[in-house]
Amino acid sequence: SERNAPPGARPKMQPTNSEGYRGPGYAQSLVHVGQPVALKRSGGWCLLRSIEGAGCCDATGPYPFYVCDDWSRLAEDVAALAEAAVSLTIVTDPFADVSQDALFEIFPDLCLAYKHHYVVHMGTPTADGHHRRNIRAGLRNTTVEIEEQAESWLPDWARLYDHLIHRHSIEGVARFSPESFARQFRLPGMLVARALADGRVLGMTLWAIHGDRAYYHLGAYDEQGYRARASYAMFSRVFEYLTSRGVREVGLGAGAGAQASSVGLERFKRGWATGTKRVYLCGRILDQEAYRAVCQSRGRFVTQGYFPAYRAA
Repeated sequence: SERNAPPGARPKMQPTNSEGYRGPGYAQSLVHVGQPVALKRSGGWCLLRSIEGAGCCDATGPYPFYVCDDWSRLAEDVAALAEAAVSLTIVTDPFADVSQDALFEIFPDLCLAYKHHYVVHMGTPTADGHHRRNIRAGLRNTTVEIEEQAESWLPDWARLYDHLIHRHSIEGVARFSPESFARQFRLPGMLVARALADGRVLGMTLWAIHGDRAYYHLGAYDEQGYRARASYAMFSRVFEYLTSRGVREVGLGAGAGAQASSVGLERFKRGWATGTKRVYLCGRILDQEAYRAVCQSRGRFVTQGYFPAYRAA
């Protein structure tokens, strides 16, 4: 593993074999959401979900967004998916090589500018003054270790993520199962950083690497980790490591909502970022007749402003 290095030192170069969000392993880690289905032309994945009581399925992109190799061929995949699903919903990769006009052609039922995601272009100074002070404090208080496919670190991650779940009342797809995390920790290109003090793990972060691009996936800390500024120490060391791997750009995601804790998360990400990228929420009805029937069976209006309408709370 890579540990805290002297100022100016760089982690040793590592092999570049990685699949990040794009490979089958990540999709298979989301079986608690739905059955993974390869979209072979574009090179991405979706998840087929049973629609309770309807005898049919719909499809959704993986959490946190849809990543693929060739956006120009997604329309072909979506057309073929009509044989299996009533509708498809995705959030686009912030680095997606596709225009909003092209997305609207593929997703005429919903193509909404959704959020700005913070991004880092490596090689450009990333941390503002507030963050630099916290980096120094975090590196004084903790030692950072970095591993890929760090399965032996799972027990500490489970403890920290359970703390996060209860701290923020996490529900839905982000409430990953232990089996899901076990699969993710085995993925080529799943990078794990942990911050320790006196031999105790105070915080951990997960990063999905694919070639010269990486994405911040998840992070979790205990109360001592927050006080120790463990997140600042880990982000700083991870950026050094990713630079040594030849990563050119990193997606940090967006803020999580309007609560005070989410405002703090957004401030944290903004302090590292060199820019932002827009992501889009996209949806398409693949079987109009079945979609209408499912909506009617649930007393929903097809155009009520939530997509798919039959899943509105």
